[in-house]
Amino acid sequence: MGLVVGGLGRLLHPGRDPMGLLMTLGIGIASMLIVGIVLHGALGALGSFLVAVIVAALIVAIWARVERRSGGYTRGI
Repeated sequence: MGLVVGGLGRLLHPGRDPMGLLMTLGIGIASMLIVGIVLHGALGALGSFLVAVIVAALIVAIWARVERRSGGYTRGI
């Protein structure tokens, strides 16, 4: 599920995101954990999934900004 959430989050973020599979998985897992901790299942399974995808897109946007400032993306797997 983490890979699916991270992949969908990357699709929602405009522009090029040349990050690897492991980074996408990490972003998906992190967003699912954040949503799980904050919402405690208040939205149900589908609502939590959709919010996790949105959170993943926000994490991708933040990551892209940090990488842009540090000199570019690091190559992932």
